[in-house]
Amino acid sequence: NEVFHIEQTVKMETQRMQAAREEIFTHGFQSREQIIRNIHLQLQVHRNNIVNDTVKEVNHMRDDHLNRPLMVSFIGEEALDAGGVSREYFQLLTEQLFSPDYGMFVFVKNKQYYWFSHFYDDVGVLPIQYKILGTVVALAVYNGIILPIRFPLLLYKKILGKKITLTDLQEVDPEWAKSMHDMLDMKRKGQDVADLYLNFTITVDKFGAPIEIPLCPNGENIDVTNYNVEEYVNRLVDWKAN
Repeated sequence: NEVFHIEQTVKMETQRMQAAREEIFTHGFQSREQIIRNIHLQLQVHRNNIVNDTVKEVNHMRDDHLNRPLMVSFIGEEALDAGGVSREYFQLLTEQLFSPDYGMFVFVKNKQYYWFSHFYDDVGVLPIQYKILGTVVALAVYNGIILPIRFPLLLYKKILGKKITLTDLQEVDPEWAKSMHDMLDMKRKGQDVADLYLNFTITVDKFGAPIEIPLCPNGENIDVTNYNVEEYVNRLVDWKAN
């Protein structure tokens, strides 16, 4: 963490000095406040429209400006961002985006972690909002702001491109993972998995109503047996993780 913080600070200061030189060379004499604003990555949002404004602002940010120190301002308010405004902005934004009522994320494992909602499109959430959120989280980390976001370790394994296993999902749903292990043990002990009367589907809660989702084409008509139980478990793991 210390190494990252030092590298980030040096990189940010280098970007700040370079931007300042460019401002003076391009525009000549300006007020100190104007120079300060121009050498920062500026993010201007309305308090009552913070999500939509953020999507719009981040979409128009130049890649070569993302390494500049962040300066947030709430439209209609005069406070100059010395760190406090940025922290308030990130707090308000994450509270809204990570609320289960918003539809992007749900709680898992007794509200210990956040995970992605399977039905985000049904409540009008667009994939671009996840991309924007990723950029915003990166900006917070880069600017030394800690966000109250709790993801399970398997998310970081996904980011690294590693395969997700049943053991990984045990972290977020231990009871379900145990039932999968018990099912695999049935086969190893010579018992018949078909006695469980399962098929290649998963039943999930969609806004209070259970729905059945096939894990493969025609999954509702494929019984789980000792012959295909490993494939069934692998498909469940893939569906839950991806």
